Amino acid sequence: MAAAQAGDRQAYERVLADSVALIRGVARRRGVPVDAQDDVVQETLITVHRARHTYDPSRSYDAWLAAIASRRAIDTLRSHGRRSSREVHDDYALDRHPDRDDASVESERAQRAQRLQAAIAELPPRQREAVRQLGLKEQSLAEAAADTGRNAGALKVNLHRALKALRGRLHGEPQDLITALGARLTPVRRLPPPWLRALGWLVVVAIIAVLLLRHYGAAAMLQRWAAAPDMAWSTIGAAITAICAAWAACVLAVPGRARAWAWLPVPPALLWIGASGWGCLRSWLAPVTGAVAGPPAVDCLTFIIGLSIPLSALLIWLLRRACPLRPVLTAILAGLASAAASAGLLAIFHPIDAAATDLLSHALAVGIVIAANAVMGGRLLSPR
Repeated sequence: MAAAQAGDRQAYERVLADSVALIRGVARRRGVPVDAQDDVVQETLITVHRARHTYDPSRSYDAWLAAIASRRAIDTLRSHGRRSSREVHDDYALDRHPDRDDASVESERAQRAQRLQAAIAELPPRQREAVRQLGLKEQSLAEAAADTGRNAGALKVNLHRALKALRGRLHGEPQDLITALGARLTPVRRLPPPWLRALGWLVVVAIIAVLLLRHYGAAAMLQRWAAAPDMAWSTIGAAITAICAAWAACVLAVPGRARAWAWLPVPPALLWIGASGWGCLRSWLAPVTGAVAGPPAVDCLTFIIGLSIPLSALLIWLLRRACPLRPVLTAILAGLASAAASAGLLAIFHPIDAAATDLLSHALAVGIVIAANAVMGGRLLSPR
């Protein structure tokens, strides 16, 4: 695959051909019906072609491929299940209530017959002759041999080869797809490692933080932190959550990475939530005397949501170049990273002590951002 990434067509077609057996094995283990396994093979090969830039030669190709095949097998099972749930299996009901779309069914049958005739016409002459004599005319071997002047053994061989070729053309022979993908092969630039892509997003967050510090200064923030250390720990927890969530999202956007990466931002998120809750309790029992009146809770909510929108859009744009096999989970992590970064930046100029309404507005803003990313970001990251 490393050679294929550089544009080697022969190496690419060879690795795709060698991948078919592994893909079929994954489909079987996932319980995909035999008649649907070709669909899994084709969808997986197409995804491999689109996501070949995400493969890291230092990691296992089989693990990378198996992750893609497993996801495509699940998609096929879901699609098969939806079709099955809409099907009526009662013969009596079918007899008494014929399908109103019988015309479309007849049209589909006519199209299949046309495709079959076209495929037969493309066969070599001897194979075409065997199909017509033994298949279409339903002659015996002796009758076909007498009519064509050929021996029965040759007719059987030609019929076998013709049927194999017809199955390939009518049901999607992987080799045809492999050849077509190879013809469209172009060199690709490998995807940068996850930590580097996350760093690019974090640099933008850092630039925003520098601009806010230049405008508001750091003295007031440090003074509040000295008077109420829990506020400092809450900000630190939010910052680490943003870093870990962005990193985990970039990792999970690459096929073959473990789902356990989604747990990476959980410990710092607990620190963020715990420190915020402790600050709320502390402000109720012993308010910080240096705290001043600040913006209402709705302004905090507006700031977090408003800043999270461009940050989420930027991170989703970075993730789209990868191939997220778990688009919703990846988008949720992107939303958590954006919301946590926005909450951390808010602390730079937030002049009031923690309060119940303040904590609730922050929680509501974070929840809205994550939910919006799960809905919109999940669609944007879904396979195209």
